Amino acid sequence: MICAMYATLSKTRNDMPKVSALEAAHLIGVSDETIRRLVNREILPAIKVGLRGKIRIELSDLRVVAQKLNFDFDEESAAKFYDN
Repeated sequence: MICAMYATLSKTRNDMPKVSALEAAHLIGVSDETIRRLVNREILPAIKVGLRGKIRIELSDLRVVAQKLNFDFDEESAAKFYDN
C-alpha cells in the first residue's frame, strides 16, 4: 500500500533518507506504536514495503510532523541516515 501523496512525487524525493518505524520512534522520543498510529491516522506520511508492509518514513516528513506535534527531533542521530 502506498499513500496517495507518493504517487505524484518526483524521483528526487524518492532518494531522500527513509527510516523504519522503530528508528523514527527513537528520533522523536516516542514508541514505535505511536509512529504506527500517526501513519494509520494519515498524520505522518509513509510507505509500506514488502509483503509484511514494513513502514518506511522519510526523515523530512518525520521532522515536519515532529515540529507540528511539538516532539523533539534528534538531529544528531538523524545525521547518520544521510550519505556523506
